[in-house]
Amino acid sequence: MLITIDYETAWAKDYSLTRMSETEYIRDPRFETIMCGVKVGDGPTETFVGKDAVAKRLGQIDWAASAVLAHNVRFDGAILAWHYGHVPAMYLDTLSMSRATTHWTIGRSSLAQNTFSRNR
Repeated sequence: MLITIDYETAWAKDYSLTRMSETEYIRDPRFETIMCGVKVGDGPTETFVGKDAVAKRLGQIDWAASAVLAHNVRFDGAILAWHYGHVPAMYLDTLSMSRATTHWTIGRSSLAQNTFSRNR
């Protein structure tokens, strides 16, 4: 089963991914899951707010039989494993895919900077 996830997490001026590595940020005591979007297969996207609601939904998934898809799965996959204890059978990363397919054309791979699809 394909599981698409995207976490929104807390940050502050002195606590952000621009000031620390992903590992430092995720393992910091200030880390907090604000919400998580979860899409199972081709079903609707669900949104869960707060760590408990996210943990409950993620606990219902058979991770041994699932692939997780995220834009920067290194970040979202680390949260999934380190904060929720789930390791999927496979990881898929749209950031890496975009770097391999469109980065050379548009020069950026972030979602915020990707205007390739809007300009076609």
